[in-house]
Amino acid sequence: MILYLCSNQNINLFDFLDKDRGLPIKKMSGTFKLKQFVIHDVRNLSQFSFFIIDLKALKDTENEIIEAIVAFETMYSARIIMFSERLDGSSPLISKLIDIGVYNIITSTNFEDIKEEVLLCVSPDGKDKHSAIRIKYSSQKVNKQPERKCMFLCRGITIAVAGAAQKVGATTIAFNLANFLAALGADVAYIEANANGHLSTLPDYYKDMNVTETHFEYKGVKYYSKGKFPDENNFTIIDFGTVSQTKPQLLKQCDLLILCGTTKPYELSSVKTAIKMIDGMYFSLIMSHTPQKAKSEIKNMFSNGNVSIYFSGYSPDLFDSNANAKIFTKIIKEYIPETLNENT
Repeated sequence: MILYLCSNQNINLFDFLDKDRGLPIKKMSGTFKLKQFVIHDVRNLSQFSFFIIDLKALKDTENEIIEAIVAFETMYSARIIMFSERLDGSSPLISKLIDIGVYNIITSTNFEDIKEEVLLCVSPDGKDKHSAIRIKYSSQKVNKQPERKCMFLCRGITIAVAGAAQKVGATTIAFNLANFLAALGADVAYIEANANGHLSTLPDYYKDMNVTETHFEYKGVKYYSKGKFPDENNFTIIDFGTVSQTKPQLLKQCDLLILCGTTKPYELSSVKTAIKMIDGMYFSLIMSHTPQKAKSEIKNMFSNGNVSIYFSGYSPDLFDSNANAKIFTKIIKEYIPETLNENT
């Protein structure tokens, strides 16, 4: 059960948690002094597993917020989730929260990214320290691009991205890869070759997205919905949704294949099933939300001559070109020219 201390404008923001994840929410809306609320106003919060705090609802100073959280954690075991919309790593409060061990911090500003972040926060392990540190230093990395861009000579390279199951981050990987390639200087298109319909929702949240009759364009990447095909680019990223949603022969027609999965014990069976479906194909396996101690075991479990295994970093931003840059560089290394264009 979730206790949600919220501002009036965000009162319904997390309702999907009840519908999609079966987590009932008790809402308390308005403005609050968190320290007074924790110590004096509420006598027993032991029935709650999560305590989501909307910073917009608080009247406390930063030090009072920290004192209230420390007091709360001495009395209760509920996981604190801070909804800190629009704050970034330059905020002193973010640094203070991380310093006292509060890692489940949401800083996104659009609904899809907020949803992705909160789902991670309420997952069994929640966010880890590494994820929180990424927030802390994110203000130094926003829109950072590689210092040198490649002059790509390849044309028409297709990269298939598919999930072992739904909601394993395949679309995020596909978007991140497209933006990584665009940041390097490549002409890139993304095709939503699945029935999820995520693409159609984006212009409502990203108002500066250029919308044409055939596609959307944003930060140098062209986005096409199912049934629409781009002109030939250096790279075309095809988001097939899940392996089970497409035909193996379509995947085989692509130059590269990326399979996405997650590493909870009860999720690994879907990865094994997907690998059987693409038997005989060479592919890159990107696993998300992997504890450090489990990586060796995962590698041993799936290693064979047809697969390269990678563990993705935390990336709540669909258009992040940096979070998994090292992984993407390894995957497309044969297409990155040795000679770099120093004038770009």
